Amino acid sequence: MVPTTGAINGALGTATATDACSNPTVSAPSDSPVSSEGCSRSQTRKWTARDACGNTSTASRTVNWTSDNTAPVITNAPASVDLDCNATIPAPPTVSATDACGTPTVTMTGNTDNPANCSTGFNRVVVRTWKATDACGNTSTASQTIRVKCCPVALCTYTQGAYGSDGGKMCNGTNDGFSTAGYIAMSLANWGGSLTVGKPGRSVVMNNNAGDVACIIDELPGNQGSTEIAPGNFGICNLPASMLTNQHRIKNVLAGQTITLGLNMGGNSGLAGFALQAGTFYTAGLVGGCGSTTPKTRVCHYNTVAPFNLVSVENEYGSRTISQAVYNALPTKNVAGLFELANRALGNTDGVIGSEAGISLDDIQSAVAAINEGFDECKAFIGWNVAPCAPTDPTPGDGKIAATTVAPSLEVTAYPNPYQENFSLKVNSPVTGQASISFYTIDGVKISEMKRDVVAKRDVWVPFNVPAIYRTRIVYTVNVGSHNAKGVVLSPN
Repeated sequence: MVPTTGAINGALGTATATDACSNPTVSAPSDSPVSSEGCSRSQTRKWTARDACGNTSTASRTVNWTSDNTAPVITNAPASVDLDCNATIPAPPTVSATDACGTPTVTMTGNTDNPANCSTGFNRVVVRTWKATDACGNTSTASQTIRVKCCPVALCTYTQGAYGSDGGKMCNGTNDGFSTAGYIAMSLANWGGSLTVGKPGRSVVMNNNAGDVACIIDELPGNQGSTEIAPGNFGICNLPASMLTNQHRIKNVLAGQTITLGLNMGGNSGLAGFALQAGTFYTAGLVGGCGSTTPKTRVCHYNTVAPFNLVSVENEYGSRTISQAVYNALPTKNVAGLFELANRALGNTDGVIGSEAGISLDDIQSAVAAINEGFDECKAFIGWNVAPCAPTDPTPGDGKIAATTVAPSLEVTAYPNPYQENFSLKVNSPVTGQASISFYTIDGVKISEMKRDVVAKRDVWVPFNVPAIYRTRIVYTVNVGSHNAKGVVLSPN
């Protein structure tokens, strides 16, 4: 902001003079040119007083001000991003700004977290805004939008053995009427008619025709260790004898698993974007099998008398692990990135036999197998590093802890239960409206609250990351209109 000419003139002001012998006269003021240095400005006004005897004296006044019409520049606002469905939303960063005339102040002016309709492809939209203000009141703003993709209700994969069985029956998430050959053909069609594993110079290509489909079934599963593909570019039906066993199977388990992962990605469009972490992911079977959207509830059964120990687990989750080393080597942190890493390994991209990016081929094969096997025959994703059933009953005497709470009409289920760091509520409301969701400690201290739009008889997933200081038993309440539900999510401790 720049002061007006009138304001500067008023600050420079006027002058008067006195004299012992007469009334002196004061000359008209003399103003210097405005001097500039960076954003600083100054001007001096000078007066001369003369008495009747010709004696003179001078006085001056200098005014300083800042001339700044330029807004500050925010330098490190985060870019907008779309996250995979189960990815963690990053914490707001510290944003800074620069200004030609000083150090501006940056404040976070907004941080909204709103539900979205999955018809848009996203179930959550976070918008953050920042404002930078300099000493003269000039401002600039920046914003970040984080959109979280909708999670597929289930992911369907199949193992090498399934693809190597001509009599299979497969599900693509909604339809379980596919034969093995039909499912492979559908997957190859979704790849644009051709799937290649490896890299140019060490590759195997599979085209969507009856001959190649038959060769895939004939040559899977791969076995006898993990190696690079032999030098050359081969059709699946024209592999050299050195790449096949006596039983005409691919003599390379990494190649077999990578082909299998490619077929699984082509058969299930949500698989490629599934976000990966270093750790163990857990999956649950589906109530009703193919086409179902409801995970089976894990129930921990305990003795009803002391020592109230764990006796059995009903519908135990399946689990698979991704190592830290493999995760670090992924070019993108999702299944598509794992597929790319496996292809680089098969193609010997780094020129080192037996490893890729410092990771052994066996370790890469194990990670690929984890995805192929983790969602085998359609599974629901439960979470990462889910706590097991407690060794003793957290509520002694009732005999079991079930991961579900049901109100008369409003159905709410917590997964996983017990939790470790986070869990999700699946809300199925009998009416369309807005759900008010609150989380409390077991002592009644409110931790958080949020709102989500719900549609009657449709599942809405609400993730909740429990702050570290509150990671004990969590009580949740859900209200939609006149319908209410309440439940407890157990901690691993």
